[in-house]
Amino acid sequence: FRRDRFDLLAVLYVLVDDLGHLPRDGRSINLKAKGIGHIFVYGDMDATGILLRNLLENALLHGTSDMPVKVEVKPEGCIDVINDCPALAPDTLAQLTSPFVRGGSSRNGSGLGLAIASNIARQMDARLQLQSPLT
Repeated sequence: FRRDRFDLLAVLYVLVDDLGHLPRDGRSINLKAKGIGHIFVYGDMDATGILLRNLLENALLHGTSDMPVKVEVKPEGCIDVINDCPALAPDTLAQLTSPFVRGGSSRNGSGLGLAIASNIARQMDARLQLQSPLT
């Protein structure tokens, strides 16, 4: 991957805006940046866009229709993507970043989104952490 300097927050805003215009049974995304204007990082902007898009699409697809996906940007550069969904068993959660593994949902999908996101994060020296249920 390239190691260019770019604004991670700008990529996130574009994705949230793009995905917010797609009809998803009333699902929406709420982004909270808490006054943070920029998060400059070194990496591949396109790959980061794929990683974040996969996380957001996964959260929209598997969340409940009456609760928005919450995206919270932390001052240290962490981004939390939070959806309301049934809790996953620890063994299922541990497998979700493996290719073709799905969390038991009947929704469409091949089980590759989180595997791709995890692989990109690993190659960019970033950390992807999945939690269920939320603390």
